[in-house]
Amino acid sequence: MEVEERELQYIATVKSTKNPKNKKFGYVYLLKCNKKVNDYIFEDEEVSEVKYVYFEELEHVFLYYFQLLHKYFESIYPN
Repeated sequence: MEVEERELQYIATVKSTKNPKNKKFGYVYLLKCNKKVNDYIFEDEEVSEVKYVYFEELEHVFLYYFQLLHKYFESIYPN
């Protein structure tokens, strides 16, 4: 798939937490387009998943993770 960097919106970097010695990171980007999911063809291991997400669902996921992060930081740095 040909995509210019300016078309991608960086969302987050995610480190695998299954093994504390793991040095694998995942990078999450948002690409707004109108292609069908089946139209995407990727090289092996280039992309782990492509799916349509409605804005409301995306907003809900980010709100959930933001709340988890907030609780985590409150436990480390109590008022």
